Amino acid sequence: MALIETALRNAWILPLCLVLWLLRNRYRLSSVPGPLLNSISVLPRLWSVYRGSSHLDDLALHKKYGKIVRVAPGLVSVSDVSQLDQIYGISSQFYKSSFYDPVRLYDEEGILPDPFVLADKTLHARMKRNSANAYSLKALIQLEPLVDGVIARLFNHLDATYVETGKTCDIGEYMHFFSMDAIFTVTFGADLDFISQGDSKGFCKHVQDGIAYFACCGQVPWAHKFLLGNPYLSRFLAISGDSILDEILSIAVAQRQDAEKRILEAEHETAQATFLMTLLRNQAKSPSAINDREINAHAIGNIMAGGDTTSTALRAALRHLIDNPDVLARLLEELRQAGITPETPVSYAVASRVPYLTAVIRESMRLHPSVGMLLSRAVPDAGGLLSDGKRQYRVDAGIDVGINPWIIHRDPDIFPDPETYRPDRWLLSSPAQLAAMNRAWIPFGAGRHMCSGQHISLLEITKLIPAIVMRYHMQWEDADVSVTNHFFTIQSGMRVSLQRKKQE
Repeated sequence: MALIETALRNAWILPLCLVLWLLRNRYRLSSVPGPLLNSISVLPRLWSVYRGSSHLDDLALHKKYGKIVRVAPGLVSVSDVSQLDQIYGISSQFYKSSFYDPVRLYDEEGILPDPFVLADKTLHARMKRNSANAYSLKALIQLEPLVDGVIARLFNHLDATYVETGKTCDIGEYMHFFSMDAIFTVTFGADLDFISQGDSKGFCKHVQDGIAYFACCGQVPWAHKFLLGNPYLSRFLAISGDSILDEILSIAVAQRQDAEKRILEAEHETAQATFLMTLLRNQAKSPSAINDREINAHAIGNIMAGGDTTSTALRAALRHLIDNPDVLARLLEELRQAGITPETPVSYAVASRVPYLTAVIRESMRLHPSVGMLLSRAVPDAGGLLSDGKRQYRVDAGIDVGINPWIIHRDPDIFPDPETYRPDRWLLSSPAQLAAMNRAWIPFGAGRHMCSGQHISLLEITKLIPAIVMRYHMQWEDADVSVTNHFFTIQSGMRVSLQRKKQE
């Protein structure tokens, strides 16, 4: 009885602590505008991310509150291009925040040095340096035949399965299968053939589920650590998050060991210079420059990021071309004038010099960037000062800030009439306007953490888009395309009819 009375007398302590915590949340960034509920609790933000609509919700908040908005108690969204250097620049003191904790991968030696999540700037610089030649455009051009092979398999499958039968094709799904097959082939020289299998093992879907888990847990990374430590939940959560990382790690290790075996069999100098082989050659020349764990980390990064980002960009380009027949007609004419034909593989060297194709790709990735969430950074110990050109906002150490490509790509001060798909803006703008647009165009990120694999992605996109639009007539069977944003803004419902074009 005495215990009950004591508990009742002290019952006010818990509500008081809750009130004080909410007040702390509210007033530690009180000068930064934003919704009241978002300033006191992470729940509105978590719900927005969970529903896959945070890109739209954040866009609405910026339209209401301006270029600097508080979207959660400790999270500030910035859409002012003048802040890019401070947040992401080479000399920036801002660092990778705890948002990335749920996607950090560990092996028996500790955290794997994945450049995507590394906060250690020295190690990050080492990782960028020891893989630079493997990611270079010069090296990737040598891998064009591998990509050509994946494109040929894609077209053979589409012809047999959809053109010859008249069945409706989910072309968006095949953009994902193509991207995964292409990145595996470029990285390892091994094609997992998701195109023909239709992802029968669910690997592609499993990767997307892992990324969705990361996006939600990234809002409250402490909860990720707590839940994984719960014996009743850890097995379930591993299915959503960590197991896909472990599976990709095992693939990377197996492929590296296979490549090392080929080297021992004297194929080192003659083996095709896949991404993996280039890294192994780097290691052979200078073992201290890159170790096995770092090679594994680079390979994992390709698979985790390369498939969804590229397929999202491919879907965006195809969707806008189908929706804009005048743009498609002009693109086809310029491709023909450049000597590109449906009969032979598209050469990257030729296609990349077609200005209108480049404009189509850039405009597609502007209006639909593959990443639709903040590229989060933590404010350094000295604190930070954010400016929107009108006011300055002091932010304390440890606060997360970031710029969302989906938002800044729609800044009307930089991209007039931002919701209109207009490739000509990249060809007809004044030099000053074009420079401003190029600076704000960040589908691959910005600064020192800019995506190393951007050349792989652009190689695949620049080759496949011309090839597919010259080969097929595509018409919507169901134009109800939806977008779910769990860090990657993945489209679904791109169902089309496919007909082969008559050769002129």
